Amino acid sequence: MNERIANLMEQAFDHCKKYDDEGKTGLVKTTEAFYAFAEMIVKDCVKVIEETPLGYGDYRDQILKSMRDHCVDRVRYHFGVD
Repeated sequence: MNERIANLMEQAFDHCKKYDDEGKTGLVKTTEAFYAFAEMIVKDCVKVIEETPLGYGDYRDQILKSMRDHCVDRVRYHFGVD
């Protein structure tokens, strides 16, 4: 398994540990952890897209930035992640 995915999974379960004091069942906590994990993956993918260097140094960078921003917006909208 990719180390980044393992790290995100660990973060998701850590995120859900706060519910231990609220008496939620294991299934609810596990479900919330999976949702948190999925959201973290989407956010990580968006970050990769946003940080992709443009690199041309001319008008093509504006076109690529526009396309990149559009892709980021579409991915966020598609998965309902801010």
